[in-house]
Amino acid sequence: MVDATKFLVEELEKVENEIEILRRKVKLLEPLAEEDDELKIELIGAKALLSLYESDRQKLLSALA
Repeated sequence: MVDATKFLVEELEKVENEIEILRRKVKLLEPLAEEDDELKIELIGAKALLSLYESDRQKLLSALA
Protein backbone atom coordinates (compact mmCIF):
# COMPACT_ATOMS: atom_id res chain seq x y z
CA MET A 1 0.00 0.00 0.00
CA VAL A 2 2.84 2.38 0.77
CA ASP A 3 4.30 1.82 -2.70
CA ALA A 4 0.98 2.73 -4.33
CA THR A 5 0.72 5.89 -2.26
CA LYS A 6 4.30 6.83 -3.09
CA PHE A 7 3.61 6.25 -6.77
CA LEU A 8 0.47 8.40 -6.67
CA VAL A 9 2.32 11.21 -4.89
CA GLU A 10 5.12 11.11 -7.47
CA GLU A 11 2.61 11.19 -10.32
CA LEU A 12 0.79 14.07 -8.67
CA GLU A 13 4.04 16.03 -8.49
CA LYS A 14 4.68 15.41 -12.19
CA VAL A 15 1.16 16.47 -13.12
CA GLU A 16 1.41 19.62 -11.00
CA ASN A 17 4.70 20.53 -12.70
CA GLU A 18 3.10 20.10 -16.13
CA ILE A 19 0.13 22.20 -15.04
CA GLU A 20 2.44 25.03 -13.99
CA ILE A 21 4.33 24.87 -17.29
CA LEU A 22 1.10 24.90 -19.30
CA ARG A 23 -0.34 27.79 -17.28
CA ARG A 24 2.77 29.84 -18.04
CA LYS A 25 2.56 28.91 -21.71
CA VAL A 26 -1.09 29.90 -21.91
CA LYS A 27 -0.36 33.19 -20.19
CA LEU A 28 2.39 33.95 -22.70
CA LEU A 29 0.41 32.85 -25.75
CA GLU A 30 -2.85 34.65 -25.00
CA PRO A 31 -1.76 38.16 -26.01
CA LEU A 32 0.23 36.89 -29.00
CA ALA A 33 -2.51 34.61 -30.30
CA GLU A 34 -4.83 37.54 -30.95
CA GLU A 35 -2.85 38.38 -34.08
CA ASP A 36 -1.46 35.01 -35.21
CA ASP A 37 -3.58 32.07 -36.36
CA GLU A 38 -0.84 29.50 -35.73
CA LEU A 39 -0.46 30.73 -32.17
CA LYS A 40 -4.23 30.56 -31.73
CA ILE A 41 -4.08 26.88 -32.59
CA GLU A 42 -1.17 26.36 -30.21
CA LEU A 43 -3.08 28.21 -27.47
CA ILE A 44 -6.13 26.01 -27.99
CA GLY A 45 -3.94 22.91 -27.71
CA ALA A 46 -2.22 24.19 -24.58
CA LYS A 47 -5.58 24.95 -22.96
CA ALA A 48 -6.86 21.49 -23.86
CA LEU A 49 -3.78 19.84 -22.36
CA LEU A 50 -4.09 22.01 -19.27
CA SER A 51 -7.67 20.88 -18.83
CA LEU A 52 -6.65 17.22 -19.14
CA TYR A 53 -3.82 17.60 -16.64
CA GLU A 54 -6.13 19.38 -14.19
CA SER A 55 -8.58 16.48 -14.52
CA ASP A 56 -5.76 14.01 -13.91
CA ARG A 57 -4.72 15.97 -10.82
CA GLN A 58 -8.25 15.73 -9.42
CA LYS A 59 -8.28 11.98 -10.01
CA LEU A 60 -4.93 11.56 -8.28
CA LEU A 61 -6.05 13.69 -5.34
CA SER A 62 -9.20 11.58 -5.05
CA ALA A 63 -7.16 8.39 -5.09
CA LEU A 64 -4.93 9.74 -2.32
CA ALA A 65 -7.87 10.83 -0.13
